[in-house]
Amino acid sequence: MVESVDTPDLKSVGLKPVGVQVSLLLFCINKPVLFFVGLLEKLGKHCVAEVYGCAEHILNDEELLVTMFKEAIELSGATLLNIASHKFDPQGVTIVALLSESHISIHTWPELGSAALDVFTCGISQPELALLHCVEVLKPTNYNMKCFDR
Repeated sequence: MVESVDTPDLKSVGLKPVGVQVSLLLFCINKPVLFFVGLLEKLGKHCVAEVYGCAEHILNDEELLVTMFKEAIELSGATLLNIASHKFDPQGVTIVALLSESHISIHTWPELGSAALDVFTCGISQPELALLHCVEVLKPTNYNMKCFDR
């Protein structure tokens, strides 16, 4: 048997309707429960990019990449909370920055001249500006970038 459960009014929890209705069927102690989530506003913007043809020395420079992230975060209007980085032996760097709005990350493959980047933010910050700054610093011969609402 499926039970309908009351959910709070969207406006009372700070959400604005935009026209997407979502229903979730959850199983609680082997009893299906249908939750009507309602009409939800987007939660944020997620941008991902892959860069190719970058100089090996740039992709292996942990200090340069951390500085690039700090600049990118500022340009996007996001707020940096913490940043963690790791340089691999013999090559490669991974960086993750925790933002008030969510996160930004990179993983590099200097031996391939490639890196993968990811930025997710909510609110008014602009993750695409962060990625575009990274592309400018990394100087790839080719890249692709996609942004989508979440």
